[in-house]
Amino acid sequence: WWQRTPKGSANRDEEIYYRRSIRDFILLMANFGFRTGELLQLKFGNVKVHDDATEHSSESATVKVLAETSKVRKERTVRSRRGDIFNRRKTYSRFFGENSFVFSMYGEDKMMTTTILYDYFTDLKKEVKKKYPDYDDSLSLYSLRHFWITLQLIHGKVDIHKVARFAGTSYTQIVNHYDGMKDAEVSNQLMAVKLRFDVENDGIYVMQDKAKDEDEGDKEDGKIKETT
Repeated sequence: WWQRTPKGSANRDEEIYYRRSIRDFILLMANFGFRTGELLQLKFGNVKVHDDATEHSSESATVKVLAETSKVRKERTVRSRRGDIFNRRKTYSRFFGENSFVFSMYGEDKMMTTTILYDYFTDLKKEVKKKYPDYDDSLSLYSLRHFWITLQLIHGKVDIHKVARFAGTSYTQIVNHYDGMKDAEVSNQLMAVKLRFDVENDGIYVMQDKAKDEDEGDKEDGKIKETT
């Protein structure tokens, strides 16, 4: 989107800066599960990018979310992927000192205003809507935090308490707002247990791979083996 900024437009460099900024803001929200205000108030001095990039993964970063910038007024330190974005910010932002905001104004060493942030996000959604008419343009920036939490719950590899701790919220809050997502996880776990009840034979069967069953000589049913 930023690459398509009209060459003859007024303040083109500033326009490109904010278009690139909203892209990076979205990526960090989706990878760290930040609240919008937490990321907007984040300073470079509270970010450490690690030199751990691999062929298949970019650098990770450790971020300290200060209590005064958190909704729950509790400090937390988290580490996640896409630390390269913080490095990229320094390549096109004029301000990247320890006390500078990661997302600063174009011409001032001050925090980007919420008006600018939301205006550019709205403009981006309009562009996406033109290309993909079914796109839900009612989604907000904060929905990216919901997206991150939902993905963790559906994936089901991390305990809810740990997800809540990382996101700076409570177990109760997660359960109250996202408990429906756990239904899918539970269903997937139960489906992974290869058991079924057969009414006709009044038995419980362990489902196995067809090739393995055939090797065992079970020609009548290549997918199940009676155990009881």
